[in-house]
Amino acid sequence: MEQRVLEQSARLETGAVTGWAALRWWGAAFFDGLAPDGRTPLPVPLLAGTDRLRPGAGVVVQRARVAPADVVLRGGVRVVGAQRALLDEARRHVPAPGTGLDAWEEALDEAAVSLSMTFGARVGSADGLRDWLEPRRGVRHKGFVLAALARSVDDARSPMEVRLLRRWLRESELAVPLRNPVVRDLDGAFVGMPDLLDVELGLVGEFDGEVHRSRARHTADARRHAAFRAVGLEYVEFVGTDLRTPGLVGRRLREAAGRCRPELHRFVVVQ
Repeated sequence: MEQRVLEQSARLETGAVTGWAALRWWGAAFFDGLAPDGRTPLPVPLLAGTDRLRPGAGVVVQRARVAPADVVLRGGVRVVGAQRALLDEARRHVPAPGTGLDAWEEALDEAAVSLSMTFGARVGSADGLRDWLEPRRGVRHKGFVLAALARSVDDARSPMEVRLLRRWLRESELAVPLRNPVVRDLDGAFVGMPDLLDVELGLVGEFDGEVHRSRARHTADARRHAAFRAVGLEYVEFVGTDLRTPGLVGRRLREAAGRCRPELHRFVVVQ
């Protein structure tokens, strides 16, 4: 991935690398140059400046001037600042005109994932991007970016946790959950840190990724799930295909909510 960015950046004289590639150079390791399928390479996004760049395979060129003050030489690569890179990365997710409402919702959620993972890497911030955007008039797709920004979080630990949060909020009609809270039993002993928790219901939602597939990890997870249930928490987990199936997350969460027994709660939460 780095080699692709270096090769494309060598074409630049007044332009700069932007979007996901610039964010990677700023330290946001989430951006690996691949689409969500983990296989398809994303084109390297370039701002042309006054350079006469031809678009081609592996690159997307935005015809826009770049002020010299907005370009930083970082690791030998001309990149824009984090705020401009965030803007262009969020706009990458804007769907085509005429796309249905569901596709727009998915696009906003995916833009929110990119923003959240950048903020989680301490590259830029929600407030910083909002303050940078607000006074700028005529920014293309500004409303889309601000809407995605409103869906983002600043303490993301993984993209799938953010996607699960977005599905929870869009599909379940349940309260906004806490993210990664510390749960203790009534004696103060540590129980765990669930991905998402509805405190009033006592409902835990978690994403079960590839890292959980080993036998040792599976055994540890089983003990952890039992510890949650021992203090009265109802537990429901999801895998990647669940998050790609419309309505499934909401349906399973509502079913689990019906099994919750608040009168059996024996836990406290530390945020």
